[in-house]
Amino acid sequence: MYEYMKGKVVYIGTDYIIIDNSGVGYKIYTTSLNYVINQEVVLYLYLFIGDNLRCLYGFNSKLEREVFLKFLQVKSIGVKTAFGIVKDDNYDLILSSAFSDNYDFLLTLNKINEKNVDFLIKNLKTISYKNFYKIDENYYKTLKSLDYADNDIYKSYKLVNKNQPNNLMVKEGIRIIEGGDL
Repeated sequence: MYEYMKGKVVYIGTDYIIIDNSGVGYKIYTTSLNYVINQEVVLYLYLFIGDNLRCLYGFNSKLEREVFLKFLQVKSIGVKTAFGIVKDDNYDLILSSAFSDNYDFLLTLNKINEKNVDFLIKNLKTISYKNFYKIDENYYKTLKSLDYADNDIYKSYKLVNKNQPNNLMVKEGIRIIEGGDL
């Protein structure tokens, strides 16, 4: 129903912000409260409709929202639990744990048990970084020609210094991937 909202922060609560969008204030529960009054923000939204409740949840990126949605597919996890797990930029750590089959870390998350960790890993692995990040085409093609996985290429691109020639970016990307720094 809602994809995103752009507006100015007019209030910062304990676990939510109020965004003014065309003269209407929207209360949005957010994964981060690192905002400033009058700051222009874009949040990717999830609308929860319960019996007597409607809540907007806001995410700083589409990828963060996608991880949240994957948690909602686990039977024992509801909206509040999934939101709490994804909070504080945990989603990158969660994704890298899923892609490296790190069961130990995922079992430390709230409401995740041995019974549903396999389902969760399988679901998280369906997320493709390609859909969420723009990347230098030459960087991508070079690392792809060296048989690196798409997700490793995209994750390494987030970490490389982009203020250098492409050949140095590629060398740094290879070092990051091979060194396990993802």
